[in-house]
Amino acid sequence: MLRYVTAAVGILSFIGGASAQTPSAERGSYLVNTILTCGNCHTPKGPPAAIAGKDFSGGLRFDEPPFDVTAPNITPDRETGIGNWTRGQIKTLMRTGVRPDSVNIAPIMPTGFYEIMTEADLDAVVDYLVTLAPVKNKVPDPIYKMQAPRQVLPGAEKPMPQADMADPVKRGFYLVTIGHCMECHTPMDKGVRPFDAKLGAGGFDFHGPWGVSTSRNITSSKTKGIGAWTEDDLKRARNTIDFFKQTFGPGNFYLELQNHGIPEQAKVNRQLIPWAKEFGLKCVATNDVHYVQKDHSRAHDCLICIGTQSQLSDAKRMRYQQEQFFLRSAQEMKHLFTEVPEAVLNTVEVAEKCNLEIRYGKGAEHYPVFQPPETWTREGYLRKLLCDGLRLRYSIQAHVDGSTIVVEAVTHPERLVFLFPPP
Repeated sequence: MLRYVTAAVGILSFIGGASAQTPSAERGSYLVNTILTCGNCHTPKGPPAAIAGKDFSGGLRFDEPPFDVTAPNITPDRETGIGNWTRGQIKTLMRTGVRPDSVNIAPIMPTGFYEIMTEADLDAVVDYLVTLAPVKNKVPDPIYKMQAPRQVLPGAEKPMPQADMADPVKRGFYLVTIGHCMECHTPMDKGVRPFDAKLGAGGFDFHGPWGVSTSRNITSSKTKGIGAWTEDDLKRARNTIDFFKQTFGPGNFYLELQNHGIPEQAKVNRQLIPWAKEFGLKCVATNDVHYVQKDHSRAHDCLICIGTQSQLSDAKRMRYQQEQFFLRSAQEMKHLFTEVPEAVLNTVEVAEKCNLEIRYGKGAEHYPVFQPPETWTREGYLRKLLCDGLRLRYSIQAHVDGSTIVVEAVTHPERLVFLFPPP
């Protein structure tokens, strides 16, 4: 199920488009564009990024067994958006998932996480979306194939009193809920999320052109979750980001994202992406290259064993994620970073800031040129050195015959036991 943290779906705004924002609308802008992530679903995408001028005019399609729906146009356009909806109808949809025509929308819209929203925040969301420019964009009508359950997070069944927001724990619960964190970080079991037994345990799969990403365990488990993380760790990371931002300037410091199929990298990326927005920085996608082609992975694994004097069968040896550290094409990088396509584009921006000129062609080689002893070719001398090494290290008597190394005898076969252990 291709899902980007679902947004404030069929919501907000109605007629018009005021130019100046009130304090309430500014709060709504913060909610809609950050924690509610409305644009992730409701803004049409390129490639490679969001289509300019089409914000909130309808976006992602979700074709699932219970329904086939496209995130609708939530701008104030009267014909294709929600410009004819009243404030009350918008708020009712957000709280209950019911449209003005009494149709229950697909639970891909996380309305079950919005019942806890304070009246002030709900009003702020509406106040912000009336300031948007109406965009005419008709999306396909929804198709409902069967009834899908709408779940409400336990403890979030009613609006949180404003006074409770002064309590850090209650405020944290509020933010985690309206950000629908547990929608992704709780596994699905027969179409239902077991909030009572596996809340935040991770294990929900996201399928996309990049392959499959699995949500992580964010419980307090010290071994499987984030229980071993400390507040000091996060503070040090934030202070480091701020230091480099002040040192180099926000236009010259980027937060690096990598994706080699390593769970820890995914965890770091999920923290860096929102921090980039908070600190006013850009992300840049990079790729660690240890070999050129994907099928060179096996040879690279053997090279690691040679360098660390270990065997392929050693379960505790140093190893890399298989078939991940090759030279990827631009298209492959775009597939890996579908959720942050601008991070791939920013690689060009970084390159254009560099003034290094690399010469290519004959006579401009950048590797050392080895000159063998007189009468030897480079290849022949390398073979001679190999024969010397076989004799000194493994007691293997060999000589060079043209382009072939011929083994004559093995003086001490017991030295080879560690290379070829008995079955």
